[in-house]
Amino acid sequence: MRLLLFYGWLVLGSAFIVFAVVTIGVNGLPLLNVSLKETFGWTHEQTTRGPSMLYFIVALVSPFAGALVDKFGPRFMMSLGSFLTVIALLLYPLITNAWHLVGIYIICAISITCGGAIAGVTLLSQWFNRWRGVAVGIYLVGSSLGGIIFPQLIAKLNQQIGWQFTALVLAIVAAVASVVPLWFIRNLPSEKNTFPDGVAQPNTNQQAVGNQDYGLSLGDALATPRFYLLLYITAAVFFCITGVVQNFALFMRDVGLSEDQIANALSLFFAFSIAGKVFFGWLSDKFSKKSILIAAVVNMTVGSLLMQLIPANNQIFTPLFVGVYGLGYSGAFTMVQLTVAEYYAGKNFGKILGIVTTMDTLAGSAGIYLLGFLRTLQGSYQVGTYILLGVSLSAVISAIFLQRPARTLPSKLSP
Repeated sequence: MRLLLFYGWLVLGSAFIVFAVVTIGVNGLPLLNVSLKETFGWTHEQTTRGPSMLYFIVALVSPFAGALVDKFGPRFMMSLGSFLTVIALLLYPLITNAWHLVGIYIICAISITCGGAIAGVTLLSQWFNRWRGVAVGIYLVGSSLGGIIFPQLIAKLNQQIGWQFTALVLAIVAAVASVVPLWFIRNLPSEKNTFPDGVAQPNTNQQAVGNQDYGLSLGDALATPRFYLLLYITAAVFFCITGVVQNFALFMRDVGLSEDQIANALSLFFAFSIAGKVFFGWLSDKFSKKSILIAAVVNMTVGSLLMQLIPANNQIFTPLFVGVYGLGYSGAFTMVQLTVAEYYAGKNFGKILGIVTTMDTLAGSAGIYLLGFLRTLQGSYQVGTYILLGVSLSAVISAIFLQRPARTLPSKLSP
């Protein structure tokens, strides 16, 4: 009963909603961008230029955002991210050329960087210890929930009122949905006179977490070879994740799906991602995070193989791909965050996670642009899917060689 009444669950729920709001640019706008492509006659490269720029800007801003999270706290950064999301949506109806879309995505990039995973995972690493895997998994579901709700909302509104007014409705939804949750978020358990997990254990690292007074420095992290192997794994995972997500609607249109079918496929894709985030997060609390990371990336690799088979028979392989890749990509995304926290959670975690986010978003930007560029150049995504498969396999091999953290590391939090 004490665990159920723990204030951290309210913090988790509030952060969950904010994350859904600030990721509208990733999960909702790609479907709306299809209307832009058809309205203005853009190429695939022009249409994916904005999303590609989003991840490039996230890469540039992340180290600064991580430092700001450490300085001002996650709650302030989440508030800033929500505000910028609303501004981006209000400006979206003014788009008349591809570079305007790039500008919108730059704002979305800053909003996601400020109010997204860096702030959220930092926040939950301070509130949860034993249940961190489940908590982070649930939190990351926020983006998947947005991926279920917003494509459906956009598809229906776009058909009735057009893409300009659809964007304005999204802006209103984002503003209303983020105000109340931000009121309940607190940066540290000590602000509510409690401890991580709601359990007072002053002689363990849990109290240290609550006081945010421990952990490796950024310099110490950068001095270890393991850090760079982990950087490659996260970069490879995000190259595949973002490349697929941001080209999903365009790819499905190529294989013959209608707008309603694409919206349904996207919603199903993100529904499976909800299960993947919670399931793999739960597993990480029970078993070695390295083992669960490997399992998640293997799952994602199988999904990449299924993606290559869709053009041959989209009725059979599209639902298989949606299910397998949805589980795999979300599990890999969750395990990347948890693995970084496993090694480096502490007073400098925001800075360290900011560096990691820089690398994975640079890779993500490259994945989006490369797949769009190859589609424009060759007329299909075939070569792009081969690249996705190869990169996924390299991530699996790299994860196998990743060493588990020593029990004596000050950043070790799991019991």
